[in-house]
Amino acid sequence: LYKSVHDNNFLTLTEGWKIVLIVLVHVDGLLVFATPDYIPWTHSTLEERFGKMKQLLPPLIFCGISHQYLADGHLFCYQLQSLEKLKPIVLEKHRIKQGQSSLKPKEHFDFRSNVCSLLWLTLTRQDIIADVVLLQQHMVTPTIKDVLPANIILKRTLSNALMSGLHFHRPVLPLK
Repeated sequence: LYKSVHDNNFLTLTEGWKIVLIVLVHVDGLLVFATPDYIPWTHSTLEERFGKMKQLLPPLIFCGISHQYLADGHLFCYQLQSLEKLKPIVLEKHRIKQGQSSLKPKEHFDFRSNVCSLLWLTLTRQDIIADVVLLQQHMVTPTIKDVLPANIILKRTLSNALMSGLHFHRPVLPLK
């Protein structure tokens, strides 16, 4: 297995140019993607080293990301359960027009919490990455005017949540 130069918890095994195994490590869990030949090999190798292991197949949730087969060869990864827990940031009505005013401690906490949660959602929601990165610039000293876009992004993300995520389809060979 080879460690990624960018992430020590991302391991791969290749045969020539073909990736045959990907292992994602998180605390005490592993997420393994492999060709059919390598799944049993990986499972037995890990059990020899670490003892009895539980093997889960989709549908499953790993690190807050749901993995589900929608059809043969169609894997869908999404974070709907995390998204549904988010609530808009509530401001007092008289403060909404105070655009340049600093946030109160509770508002600041809520802003940071929502922006970080939205940032976590970008793992599977590529449609919000640019907007969330722009919000992230205001994490240290957000103002009232920063809360409104955060709430709009959250509302838009919730409104188109159904089937939003990463869709992986088995390629049809030969590729042209």
